[in-house]
Amino acid sequence: MELKPVDSEYLGKWRKEYQAGLGIPVIPEFHDALCRLGQAYLVEEVGKTLGYVIFAQETFIPGWAPVIPEFYLGLAQTKFVRQILQRILEQLRPHTIIGRTDDRMGFPILMDLQIPNQVSSPLYILEKGPFWVENKDLAIKQSGIEDALDLLPIYSSLPAEAGGFPDASALTKSLAIWRHYQLVNGREVVAVAYVVPQGRDYVTVNPIVVEGARGKGLGRYLTAYAAKRELAEGKICVATMSPDNQAGRNLMESLGSRLTAHFVYFKP
Repeated sequence: MELKPVDSEYLGKWRKEYQAGLGIPVIPEFHDALCRLGQAYLVEEVGKTLGYVIFAQETFIPGWAPVIPEFYLGLAQTKFVRQILQRILEQLRPHTIIGRTDDRMGFPILMDLQIPNQVSSPLYILEKGPFWVENKDLAIKQSGIEDALDLLPIYSSLPAEAGGFPDASALTKSLAIWRHYQLVNGREVVAVAYVVPQGRDYVTVNPIVVEGARGKGLGRYLTAYAAKRELAEGKICVATMSPDNQAGRNLMESLGSRLTAHFVYFKP
């Protein structure tokens, strides 16, 4: 068995064959991002190409960045996956390895390796418009750059890793390139939400509710409004979150999202 480095542009036909043969969806934008962040290898045996594998790193910091293995091989090549995985992990020595539970090739191997400290984050997909009825007491308007200073206290109420914005500069940049909404009750802004593109056809909607207004369904109301607009334009909404974010999970499930997989973080 040999691993031969290859450029991502060469992998188009293999991606199509993998999708057609196994029926597993391959998101082109996610696939291409993996190739940019890591290295793709053809898997060959006696001169015959069996498929390919990508080992991506979220950043280029050796020994710290999470490694994301993606296997594009037929089920008959399972015997090679463990060899490939062990070889690359010995070389990269990553801080974290990220696997996806709907990866029928690589994920069982990761589990078999019995790597400790596993943390699972759910992945939801919303493809149909959620239920939403206008409330006459609430107004929704799109936010612009001019709203940055007024809305900063709400956006900065969450840490950056939870979707917040730490300063006016970061928020202003986001307001300039992404869709932002604000939910107004009377004269008070009680929630905001923003839409982050995830490739050409996918988006994430991130709501933030003012602390004193939480638990009243306002986050769902604003998220459903934003999601309906994106879905009407042919987008698909996706969401992943930390495993202890029960409020986020309840929100996505109330919108009618499907739990499609989990991202599992293995920490050797």
